[in-house]
Order: sequence, then C-alpha cells, then structure tokens
Amino acid sequence: MSADKHILFFDFETTGIPLWNDPSEADAQPHAVQLAAKLVNFKTRKTVQTIDLIAKPDGWSISPELTEIHGITNEYAMLFGVPEKLLFETLFALARASDLRVAHSEPFDARIQRIGMKRFMNDELLLEEWRAGNRACTMRDSKKDVNALNAAGRLKNPTLGESYFHYTKQTLSGAHNAMVDVEACETIYFAMRDNEKQAAE
Repeated sequence: MSADKHILFFDFETTGIPLWNDPSEADAQPHAVQLAAKLVNFKTRKTVQTIDLIAKPDGWSISPELTEIHGITNEYAMLFGVPEKLLFETLFALARASDLRVAHSEPFDARIQRIGMKRFMNDELLLEEWRAGNRACTMRDSKKDVNALNAAGRLKNPTLGESYFHYTKQTLSGAHNAMVDVEACETIYFAMRDNEKQAAE
C-alpha cells in the first residue's frame, strides 16, 4: 500500500448475530448499538478521523444478556444515542475516504453495515460500492500466527483478545466496547505489517 493511502478500522456492537441465511432487509436482522471507527494514514499511522456513536433504540431494545457483554443499557442508549441510520451513513462516508477497511471478524461487521444500509439507505448502487470495497480481517490474517486451539486441539479463529496478546504480550482490557476493539484491531494490523517487513529484510 502506498504512503498516501488510508485505512478504516471499524467495529460494531449489536443486538445480536446476523441471520446469515436471511436477506439483509429481513425485519429480524439485528440492530447496531454502537459503532466506532478510525481513519488512519498508512505511512504515518496518524489518525485523521475518529467516530464513536451509540444508536438510540427505536422500536427495538438491547437485551440484558448483551448489556452484560458491551455494557450499554437501553436507558443509556435512549439518553445519549443518535438515530441509528447516522451510524451507517457516517461509516459509509469514511469508507469512501479510505483505501482499505479492516475489522476483526470483518464479515460480521461488514454484514451489519449492509443490513443498516438496506434498512435506512436502500440504494443498490451504494450497497454495491460497499461490497466492492477493499477489505481485510485481522482474525483471518492472524490465525496462523496466533495458533489458537479449540477444546478439541484444532486450530480455530482467534478472538480479538488472543490476537492482541500474541502481538503485544498484553491482556486486552475493555473488549466489546467498540472503540477498544477498534484500537486493538489497529494494533494487530500494524504489528502484522511490521512483522512482514522485518521478515522481508
């Protein structure tokens, strides 16, 4: 990637897992609870734009089980949240300004964006533009390096915390806050790039 390129790191917290076999416009698809993203210069690694938004529930709610994971209550989201559509519109605008978008378990976060775009924007040309964007997944790309094993002793997809610990030797604190996850993803991505550069020297 050339020096003037920009990378978009992003993460959603949601009301649930996407219904992978159902269309994005299905009413039962999950809603976004929080979006965090950072647009970063590839060469300087300086952040040029940051967003951290919570959606205001509108006809949907956050279950107690998911509040236990990400810490966002219905009361908090109603008090401080913004219209959910703004999360998807803002991320799409940042994606247009980027040359690569990166997430940990990128297919999940990309699908949440497609669901939101279908729900609130419903423009097939914009959806196709999103689908065609360059993307990378730190979960997939770090899998061999991390070498995390499941209970049966087989190689598995590493959690964000497992990948973060592998490259930093530090325990990730505050996971499942979207901005914490974004910053961890950024750290993992650049650690992988640095390792590739060192291996090539």
